[in-house]
Amino acid sequence: MAHIRIFKIILVFSILINIILVYQLFTIYRSTDWCFKRDVALLHDEALRACSMIRSVLNNLRGGDNITALYEIGILEVSLENLHRLYEDLHYRYGIGDDKLIDIADKFDIISMTVILAIREKIVKNELSNGEVRLLEKIMKTIPRAYNSIVFHLKLPAGLIAEDLNYPISADYIPPTIDEVLEELSSIRMEAYQLGLG
Repeated sequence: MAHIRIFKIILVFSILINIILVYQLFTIYRSTDWCFKRDVALLHDEALRACSMIRSVLNNLRGGDNITALYEIGILEVSLENLHRLYEDLHYRYGIGDDKLIDIADKFDIISMTVILAIREKIVKNELSNGEVRLLEKIMKTIPRAYNSIVFHLKLPAGLIAEDLNYPISADYIPPTIDEVLEELSSIRMEAYQLGLG
């Protein structure tokens, strides 16, 4: 009898411990899910901010307002550095993807540190060429495509898709693959190198 009573006590305690552990796992999952959604929302906002900054820089350059364009180029640099950090966070915090996310993050870091700095110097000297303006437009079109490829790769809800400046968003829209985005970012880097921007 004493053995059965001890067995019942152990069984009750193990059930209670399992209930507590399941509750803790649920709480951890819920907080991790919330943090992940927050980080994806931050990435979305930063991608849109970078695109709007490039659009504003281009409008100010076309209007002849180089001082405001310089100020906005500084904001754009910070925005691209934030994109670099957010892509790395998705990879390191959540174990998402493979090294391709790190490659995208590094490409944005290179664009921020070399291409945008060189364009800023050209704006200061008032020597910005049409090729460099087209390069800025190409960067502006690639940023939401990079974000959309991540959303598609992670199988996130379609409501998180950002406006793609190359293709209208419709039911038939399929975001580019991460490899296609990496090729676009590499071509931006090569074009910048050919223009003498780093």
